[in-house]
Amino acid sequence: MIDNEALKQRYEPAVVQSVNAQRQLLTARFSPCGRFVIAGGFDGVINRWDIAGDEPAAMPPVNLHHAWVDGLALKKERDIAFTADSWGTLVCWPYADDSPQPIWRNEQAHDGWIRRIALRPDGMQIATCGTDRAVRIWSSADGAPLLTLPHEHDVAVIAWHPTEPVLVTGSAYGEVVAWSLPDGKELRRYDAAQLFLEHRLQEVGGIRSIALSDDGRLLVIGGTVPKNGGNVQGVPTLLLFDFQTGELHRTVELGKTSVVYPTDLAFHPDGFLAATVSGNPGTGKLVFLHPESDQPFFETNTLSNCHTVSLHPDGRRLVVNSTNTGSNGNGRNLDENGNYVGNFSPLHFLSIPEEPAGAAEDPAADS
Repeated sequence: MIDNEALKQRYEPAVVQSVNAQRQLLTARFSPCGRFVIAGGFDGVINRWDIAGDEPAAMPPVNLHHAWVDGLALKKERDIAFTADSWGTLVCWPYADDSPQPIWRNEQAHDGWIRRIALRPDGMQIATCGTDRAVRIWSSADGAPLLTLPHEHDVAVIAWHPTEPVLVTGSAYGEVVAWSLPDGKELRRYDAAQLFLEHRLQEVGGIRSIALSDDGRLLVIGGTVPKNGGNVQGVPTLLLFDFQTGELHRTVELGKTSVVYPTDLAFHPDGFLAATVSGNPGTGKLVFLHPESDQPFFETNTLSNCHTVSLHPDGRRLVVNSTNTGSNGNGRNLDENGNYVGNFSPLHFLSIPEEPAGAAEDPAADS
């Protein structure tokens, strides 16, 4: 039996510092070396911070895109970043350089918005997905195209299996498929249809996040169980599948209908899942969940509209990308001079307590 109270006492994080980006960010990740935070934004700029010191130090911004930078993956070897934008551009560049220049660049990797990038565990290939209903596999070394997997609908998320040559894709219609590589054959499907709704003339919901456990046995899909279109309202929901069989192992709700979407997922090395959630303006949270529990063992509602979570390689630090409180979405909020006040993204750095000396059995282990 899972002891959620013991898990909370062991892993409850605390915000240790926050920094504000000038504009809204879509994604933020720790570098594999642990020294940097890299973030892509709505303004097409890539922000970087050096976190080796006591305070995050802003580095020169990187201007390699002309549209929303939503796709980001980082490779340990040679400190390489792969970034993609909503105009379909894919770029490979050295993220630690003061004034980085592209190693390679593809202006038309997709016809339109590239939603996600995923780096294969061996670092040899990257996968991209987009609103052009395609998933594409590329050589990470030179950007050469290797394979295209056509889809019926827009593809929102992708993830590589940690040990097998398999790529998992999830669409805006709640379709989840595992593909074998390099032949590109469909292996199995996972039923996430509850995360999609046709409401009058609208297509509502869809998948927003995906993660595979480190051992590859568990596939987690995050999305909303939508109630209506327009201003989308829905229950933020995680579907936990057995990867090999496709059987739905568990369904976990992470809040009420106004909370809406699980936006990002990450497995901690100790086996629990970290998730960010975002819904109506001002609504969002960070949660920790043991995969054998029906309820999170930790959640905080003090972080507004959380969009991504990234775990530091040391397993003790996290960075959460959020939106400022009092965010402006309709143009009504003006400053004293009558100017529209744009939103920005606070990055919150959190720390998990160190394991007590002589601690007993890991409370995150299955009982």
